[in-house]
Amino acid sequence: YNSVSIKGELHGDKLIIKEAFLDGNSMDIFSQGEINLQSKELKLEVIATPLKTVQSVIDKIPIFRDITGDTLTSIPLKVSGNIEDPDVEYNPLLDVGSGLFNIMKNTLKAPVKLIDPLIPGEN
Repeated sequence: YNSVSIKGELHGDKLIIKEAFLDGNSMDIFSQGEINLQSKELKLEVIATPLKTVQSVIDKIPIFRDITGDTLTSIPLKVSGNIEDPDVEYNPLLDVGSGLFNIMKNTLKAPVKLIDPLIPGEN
């Protein structure tokens, strides 16, 4: 991975992860949830975007971007159980917290927001 960013708080034996982002060459991973440091139990919501190159092409074609949104290349997952042997399950889209999608959207849009003011005629 190129970088890892984690924002969270420690409450007793629990690490509450508010935002976690792993930036890779071919995949990004977004997460939130909690880890019990004493029992080593995980309860995480995760979105994996394994087709980073495909998504970047789709983002440049407005009609495809409007039709597919982030759903084409985003896989919502639930990670739970012991940290040494976690259970990873597909998490139907409706079960993923909206906060996690906001983290993903804000992270992906940040570079665009930085460039937009530099493009003539763009608001």
